[in-house]
This record gives sequence, structure tokens and C-alpha cells, in this order.
Amino acid sequence: MPRRHSMTEKREVLRRMRLGHSIRQINKETGMHRTIIRDLKRLAENHGWFNQGEILPAEETLQKLLLERKRNPARVPHLLDPYQEQLIKWIEDEYSYIVIHKLISPEVMVSEATVRRYCQSHFPKAPKPTYLRSTSPGETMEVDFGYLGIVYDPKEKRNRKAWVFSGRLNHSRVAYREIVYDQKQLSFFRCHIHAFEYFGGVPEKIVPDNLKAAVLKASFTDPIVNRVYHRLAEYYGFLIAPCKPYSPNLKGGVENDIKYIKRNFWPQYREQERQFGHEVPHSDKLQSYLEKWSENTAHKRIIQGKGARPIDLFQEEEKDALLPLPPQRWQETTWACAKVQETWRIQFDCALYSVPYHLIGKRVQLFITDETVEIYDEYTLVALHSRAKRPWQHMHNPAHDPPNVKEYTAFTRDGLVQSARSISPEVGMVVQSLLDRKVVEGLNPARALLRLEKKYGKERLITACERAIYYDNLEYRTIKSILSQNLDLKPEEKSLDAYGNYCFTFSRPVGYFDSRPASFTGGLRDE
Repeated sequence: MPRRHSMTEKREVLRRMRLGHSIRQINKETGMHRTIIRDLKRLAENHGWFNQGEILPAEETLQKLLLERKRNPARVPHLLDPYQEQLIKWIEDEYSYIVIHKLISPEVMVSEATVRRYCQSHFPKAPKPTYLRSTSPGETMEVDFGYLGIVYDPKEKRNRKAWVFSGRLNHSRVAYREIVYDQKQLSFFRCHIHAFEYFGGVPEKIVPDNLKAAVLKASFTDPIVNRVYHRLAEYYGFLIAPCKPYSPNLKGGVENDIKYIKRNFWPQYREQERQFGHEVPHSDKLQSYLEKWSENTAHKRIIQGKGARPIDLFQEEEKDALLPLPPQRWQETTWACAKVQETWRIQFDCALYSVPYHLIGKRVQLFITDETVEIYDEYTLVALHSRAKRPWQHMHNPAHDPPNVKEYTAFTRDGLVQSARSISPEVGMVVQSLLDRKVVEGLNPARALLRLEKKYGKERLITACERAIYYDNLEYRTIKSILSQNLDLKPEEKSLDAYGNYCFTFSRPVGYFDSRPASFTGGLRDE
């Protein structure tokens, strides 16, 4: 890219021309391109600066003339010249160049790049002043994640993606930094808690990026804050001030800290790992090395414009301005969504929890701690359960059942299985087998099977199902026949095999149908 020459250098070229130097000589001695030298010569000739007795123009005058010449060059009229007023209006309305190109295309056939160059050269934007914001001790902490790279985890014996969390206090520039391997809610909240404990206090407000873990809807005027994050803020007493969408400069401090980590800390750690023969850095010492780097390098550098170190500003001005920590650490929680099944239950983490039956088909929100599960219909608490202790445990509240629960469950597959299992596992097994048939619909036989309980009683139905399972004949007709013939009331001999499982026995002895002499039994000769 050619170097831009100052007005002093260009004025020096004019002085050399007055002394009789050639364009070639000036180019050789100054390094300025011949095209620029020729343009300066034509400008000087037009204004008579080479005439005897004329004084060379001042640098300011020369700059104005060059800018005016650049804006109004002697050239062929451009295709977009007749539309300058319309272009100016669109630029003032802050239309993008893509939109302007689409609007101008029906009038004149030019490319989007041509529209962009024309607008930038003819209507340059005036620079906007930047307001230097003042900071107050203990007021703001900015938080963000930054991707570092691939590391090898010796414990899990696999490569993993590593991110760094940075929680940076705006006033002192002291930051808490932690290596994480995901950007999930729990990791985000744990890093907040660790940062508060590291600082020994809590700032007044926190500015997160528009992370899904923090802000569900990226809106500056009406942010929908993640409910867990909101509860965390209430517990520790800080305010959430989400970053305005598409405005990362509003949290430029933590953005710069992430860049600082990537450019200063990360290369040092990678080179140290290469000395140990690890082309992919190992993660076992990554966090401890990051902490040492923070204490010895990041917190002890001199802040430009402050003339002090971050650690000194923190100890002297900011530490005592932080809000006090609560007496106990916040209990980790999770927020999730689930759809209510036909059995008026929701499934979470391999367990089932009942909700009021009128919510069937709706999506509800779950607030989960180590001990409890709170279920909300939008903002209304509709169910509260203890956390399941084993996989697929059913946490049921009878108050959630419909008034005619048995009649209701008879109309749904899940309801039939649930009702059958409530009688006994054996009855549930038979009903599940009937419903799983692919050739014949099993809803009607399953309903008829459950109605047998009213006629024969619970115990006889269970016994009949056990007998059907034993003979591997899981059909409604079989079980109805067992009950109608009172076979379930007769004792039956059940043989056990070597593993303690039931096996079949023959009603006739071996050799009953054998026509050979009695000396032959089972096909073997008696010795």
C-alpha cells in the first residue's frame, strides 16, 4: 500500500520544482510517486506559483486546494451525478449501501461497489466524537466468554474446546479469569460466583453480552432476562444491564481483556507446552498458569491514562466499595422447559413429575435445584416436587389427577400403561405387549383387560396375568379364559431351571408315546 505523504513533503516538492529539479530527480530523491509529482506541478502551473516573485502557498492552503481538486476533478460526468440529492437524503436516513443500490438500480445500471465508492468520495461522513465515560469504584463488572483453542484433557484423554471467562471490574481493571469447556448456564453462573468470591464482594451491576445463558431476547429496551440469572442477581444483590444489541463497544473493557488474554497469555502457554513436547496444549496446568499470569502480569501492568496498576486501584479504591457477600454460597439451579404429556406428567433427567391435568399439551418451565423441582405455567407456580432420587422414578401428586382419572386414562395409550402398572408390573407387562402389537390395534383389548378387575378383583387379575406370562401367551382371550375357568385358583407346579427361572413341564412322562419296548426310555437303552 503506497505511503501517504504529508503537506510538508508536498510543499517541499514544489520548492524543488522552483529550483529546477526534474520530476525524475525528485522521484529518486524523495521516493514520491511521479503521478503525485505531476499533479502538484499542474496545480502549481494553474495558480502561477512558479512565476517570479510568487510565494509558495502555506501547507493549510495547499491542503484545501488539493481537497477541492479531489472533490471536483476535471472529469467526465458520472452516471450518479443527477441523483446526488436523492443519495444525500438516503445517506442522512442511514440507509445501507446495499439498500441504496437496490433503490437506484431501476434508474441507472451500476454495481453496488460503484454506488459505495461514489457515496464515500462525494459525501464523506464526519467523524463522531467519542465520550470518555468516567467510572465509579464498585459500580460495574463486564462479563464475557472468549474462545482460546483446542486443548488435551489428560483426565478424560481427549481433545476439548477451551474458552476463557472474564469478569472485569471497570474502575480498577482487575479481572477474574477462568478456563471453561462449555458456555452452558451452570458454567456461566459458577464463574459469576467464583468472581464474587475472588473479589470479596459484589459490584452494583453486571453487563453481560447477549448470551443465551444470560439474556433470552437481545433487546435493550425490554430484555427478557433468563430466570435463573435473575434469581442469581436477586440473591447477590446486583443489577443486570444487558449489552445493547450489535454494540459490543459498550462493554469494550472486557472485549479488550479477552483480546489481551489471547495475544499475551495464550501464546506464552502454548510455547511452554511445546517445550514439553505437547503440540496440543495440555489442560491440567492451564488454570493455575492463567492465575499466575493474572497476578504477576495483568494486574501489575501500568494503566495508560491512570498511571497506576490495577491491583493498586482495586486495593485502595474499589475493594471496599463492593457490596458484601451473602453468608452462604448460592445453590446451583437449572431452568428448563418441557411439554406436558397425556399422562399429565413431564419428563426431566430420566424422571417423571405430575402437573395439573388441564395443562396437558402445554409447555411449562422447570426450576430445578438439588432438592426440589418447581414447575411454572409462565409465571404461575403449578407444581412442587422433591427431586427424584433414582432413574425413572414417578413423582406423583394425586391432586393433579382429573376427577374421572380411571375413565380418562382408558382413552390413551400412556394412560392405559400407567393404570396397568399401578395394579402390578405383570398387568403392566401384558398391557404394554398388547399395545406394542403392529398388526392388530391393541387399545380395545387393553381396555377390556383392565375392566376384568371389576368383575374378578385385583388379586385374581394379577394371578391370571402371571400365569399368561409363564406360558408366554399374552392375549386378552387367554387371560379371560383363565379367569372364567377359575384356572387362576388352581395350584400349578412350576419347575425352576439351573438359573432359578420358571421352565415348562410336560403333563405326560417321557416315553409315553414311544412304541418301543419298555426297556427303552427316552431313546436310551437301559444298561
